Amino acid sequence: MARSRYPKITPAEWAEIRRGVLRLVTKRAGDALGPPEDIVAEAIRRAEEASAREWNPEERSLASHIGSFANSLIANAWRKKERATTSSVDKGVIEGLPDQGDTPEASVARAQEKARNAKLLAELRSELAHDACCIALLDGLQQDDTKPFKRAIALGFSHQNIEDARQKIRRHGEKILERARRAARAKGK
Repeated sequence: MARSRYPKITPAEWAEIRRGVLRLVTKRAGDALGPPEDIVAEAIRRAEEASAREWNPEERSLASHIGSFANSLIANAWRKKERATTSSVDKGVIEGLPDQGDTPEASVARAQEKARNAKLLAELRSELAHDACCIALLDGLQQDDTKPFKRAIALGFSHQNIEDARQKIRRHGEKILERARRAARAKGK
């Protein structure tokens, strides 16, 4: 960042700000969205270029200001990643019925996949058992409900609760899938 824009920030303070934002990025995304350092650098660049959201040191710290850009980058990256994987994950967890023309081998493979998905879904439900909104959404998906959001709203959850629950389900689901992949790779070695 240009020093002229932030004249009172020392190199040591910059280093601390960068470390703080890096901790935030690492906590929220790990390396699932690419190197955390790249996200921090992009957040700093965007904060520097921002004209609509000028930093006011009397309202919040520079680390918080840059952190808001990092949060925005992370949220957008997760949404993009979610859009790319949601339909395949939903189909993988919910579907599993054999097609009419399936071979016996394909039927066995599909049954094994369905069992794996049921196990992963049970693990997801277990991890999120404390969150009623997450459970309501998972119940809707499991019952092949085409409108789990409407179901959750009918149960009294706000749109924000539902969005937070969706994000939580996605994050926990990705972690569970990654653990399963690592276990499968370790088993195959």
